[in-house]
Amino acid sequence: MARPKTYHIILSDNEVSALRKVIRDKKTCKTVLKRCQILLELDEVSGTGLTHSQIAHTYAVCPATVTNIIQSYVKNGITNIVKYNISPNSSAALRRQMDGRKRI
Repeated sequence: MARPKTYHIILSDNEVSALRKVIRDKKTCKTVLKRCQILLELDEVSGTGLTHSQIAHTYAVCPATVTNIIQSYVKNGITNIVKYNISPNSSAALRRQMDGRKRI
């Protein structure tokens, strides 16, 4: 079996301030809130140094979620972390279309 990749998460000051701004916003949904909190925990400069399983237990998510957040950050940066992506095929997206609400 291949050895898993090790990613070093080092957030810039602008990224940290953007994540904290999203966390402070009262309109932020729980999914995005947890993503931001987990990413701040994973930061090597100011993070707590917890393992992935400890972070998953702290925020009540599965360890695969922590891994997915890391991969999303490495691929696309902070943009996908701070916005809620709804699949166009999901029932929530279909309800929004039927109600006439626009995607944020």
